[in-house]
Amino acid sequence: METRSYITRRDAIEYEIVQVLDGPGGGDTTSADYDVDAIAADVLGTIGEGTTYRYVVSVDEDEFWAAVIRHAIIDDEQRALNLGPEGLAKADAILSDPTATQALNGPIRLTWDGPAVGEAYTPGAPGTADDQWTVTVEVRDPDDPDTWVPLDTILPLPAGTAPGYWEQVTTASFSGAHQDPTDPMPYASSESLLLSNLRLERDRLEEIVTPW
Repeated sequence: METRSYITRRDAIEYEIVQVLDGPGGGDTTSADYDVDAIAADVLGTIGEGTTYRYVVSVDEDEFWAAVIRHAIIDDEQRALNLGPEGLAKADAILSDPTATQALNGPIRLTWDGPAVGEAYTPGAPGTADDQWTVTVEVRDPDDPDTWVPLDTILPLPAGTAPGYWEQVTTASFSGAHQDPTDPMPYASSESLLLSNLRLERDRLEEIVTPW
């Protein structure tokens, strides 16, 4: 991504973020579908010293698009499409459960069990365990604050709910069979999906744990 600098942050946002998202590179979405200011916080930096500085995009292209995906605005209609009727009901049950509320008001982390970005790998056959990568929401164990546990393990399972549906709300899985291992966007997309579906604010995210 070519580096250009701007006197004002507003200009940097307009030319480096808004126009990119509204142009052909943004696909079917526009800048209105994203939290542009949050993207700017992740991708803009400054050059210069003291009171003489200019704004620039300070990340590479992969990091830029990962930030875009993280800050997609997902409304209730999109959440329903993401999760389906049962999944949406489970997500809302989490958000109304006192135990969950206490857990989610504390720090959270995401764990990722896929290959490292840029790491060579041989995916398994589609649908097999070796082909499925997962991002999971974890919170502090209420009984042992030094221990992280998957969110779904400390919450009561609603009556009549299949465990798989409950886990669906707190994990995001996708197939790696046709993914480029140098592309971080599938992981960033799963991260964004979990945070949005559970209405989790990014300031609750203490860390992202990866196997590398």
